[in-house]
Amino acid sequence: MELTNQDTSEAEWEYAARGGMTSKYPWGNQIGSALANCNGCCSKWDRKMTAPVGSFAPNDFGLYDTIGNVYEWCLDSRHDNYEGAPTGGSAWQDTRNERINRGGSWYESPLESTVFRRCWDKATAHLREDGFRVVKEP
Repeated sequence: MELTNQDTSEAEWEYAARGGMTSKYPWGNQIGSALANCNGCCSKWDRKMTAPVGSFAPNDFGLYDTIGNVYEWCLDSRHDNYEGAPTGGSAWQDTRNERINRGGSWYESPLESTVFRRCWDKATAHLREDGFRVVKEP
């Protein structure tokens, strides 16, 4: 079965990106140096372009590049907070034309690239900073 972030809820994305950690980043509370691709992460791709997949160490769940590189689209509609959000990790969908994206990008600062930062764009947007993750389950 193949999944993309189009099928992934915001809650599922955050759980996976954290890799079991409770810190700002999958590796701790400091951005560090060259641990991700963002504007200020000290990688050779910062604010220039995306980095090749697997350019940085995986998190404790074995997932690569959950921070920086491209914002990852989630299935959830934009909501300003979690009041009234569904429980159990399911997506929060309605008729709004804005979708949540997570993880930051090669163009944005480390502040945008934490595991808890929530951003959004129009569902019809075609931005060079946005993307999705393809996952293949065994």
